[in-house]
Amino acid sequence: MKAVFLAADNITSPLGKTTNENFTRVKNNVSGIALVNNQQLSSTPFYASAFAKDEPHVADGRYTKFERLCIHSIADALSSSTIQLSSPDTILILSTTKGNVELIQNNEMNVALN
Repeated sequence: MKAVFLAADNITSPLGKTTNENFTRVKNNVSGIALVNNQQLSSTPFYASAFAKDEPHVADGRYTKFERLCIHSIADALSSSTIQLSSPDTILILSTTKGNVELIQNNEMNVALN
């Protein structure tokens, strides 16, 4: 079995833009869950973990909000790393709890099933 090394990581969430910000806030019992009162989403207010509207990760026409979050998170993880992305030994693992669900709802997602 080959050895595996973690060279860079990042967590982008409503709690913070970096792994350290998220860890510190969780350690200090800060919750990312807040009351959402948005009539476009639901006629009844509900509690959820959501990014603030003023976050810089808004869709810009080229990329969806989710894609911009991914780009930001990967760029932050790599900013303090010497990882060679072109190396055949480099693997990127992206884990998310959301994804681009809006594309599924709007039938905008093209998926090749092979």
